Amino acid sequence: QIRSNLASVAVGPDGAAVGGAVRLTNDTSRRNTNPTYSPDGRRIAYSVGRAGVAPDIWTIEADGSNPVQMTLDAGSEGGPQWSPDGREVLFKAFSEDDRLSLRAIDVESRRERSLLAFDPPGTGPLPRRGLEALTLRASPDLSTFVYTRVQRGVPNVFLTPAGRAPG
Repeated sequence: QIRSNLASVAVGPDGAAVGGAVRLTNDTSRRNTNPTYSPDGRRIAYSVGRAGVAPDIWTIEADGSNPVQMTLDAGSEGGPQWSPDGREVLFKAFSEDDRLSLRAIDVESRRERSLLAFDPPGTGPLPRRGLEALTLRASPDLSTFVYTRVQRGVPNVFLTPAGRAPG
């Protein structure tokens, strides 16, 4: 049994907790991680993992109602973040053949699009074990992407403009 659910705690003006935690998810077969609020605060995107199954992206209403599985493919998805207008959830994705990309999925239609394909020149596909260590994020206007990668034991931060493959 996995005990990894999302909960909400009201916070007063002084920053102190007001009342107890309210559980937003209640599924002991999954690990729920990386929650992030939509810009309007009405929805939460998060990663869901289950033993033996690649992680997916889900959304719920801020009160925990209406859980929706957003990604359905066989690859691994994680690290969700919202687009500035709240219409899309951005996430890093490893395809079944270990190709890494930063993708976006429309919250209403569930149509996906690629924002950045990430196959460093001369390295081939990145290993899946790098999924958690590698961070991919978009700037608020989606014009620039930032990623971190450990090279020879040293964490490095890189920027790349949209439309240009990282190197």
